[in-house]
Amino acid sequence: MLNALDENEPNDGLAYEKLLEIDVIFVASNGHPALELVNPTLSDLAKYHWLFPGAGGPPFQKLRAAFKRTDTQLPEDVSTIANRQVIFSLLDEGMYLAAIPYHPSCLERNLTDLNIINVNIERISWPIHLIRREHTILSPALLAFIAQIKNIVAQST
Repeated sequence: MLNALDENEPNDGLAYEKLLEIDVIFVASNGHPALELVNPTLSDLAKYHWLFPGAGGPPFQKLRAAFKRTDTQLPEDVSTIANRQVIFSLLDEGMYLAAIPYHPSCLERNLTDLNIINVNIERISWPIHLIRREHTILSPALLAFIAQIKNIVAQST
């Protein structure tokens, strides 16, 4: 299984191999008033309409924790959307801020096409692991797949 991982969960009987680290970037729709702010905080941005990655998963949990660490309530106007293409469409058509999981090997859009906001906050990230039962023998096809992922990640960093 390839999955984002809560590093605090017990791992009895499982082996983990970190393949990459996903960061959150903050972006805004063209013309959004937040683009005028210099190094805004989450508190400065909480009043706007946000698009978050799907509720319940590690990306959403990490964002919620970041707001909590800065003593900022989650924005009242948040849409949680699991499909990144829908998020990009909404950014193109409206006035939104979005928190987008980002790694160069996993984003289909060029960063220069996005209005990135440099939010004054510590890095928000989570690892993506290959998770398997301990002591299992991986098939040649799976080993080739893992090697391909590692190659793509290495080329993008």
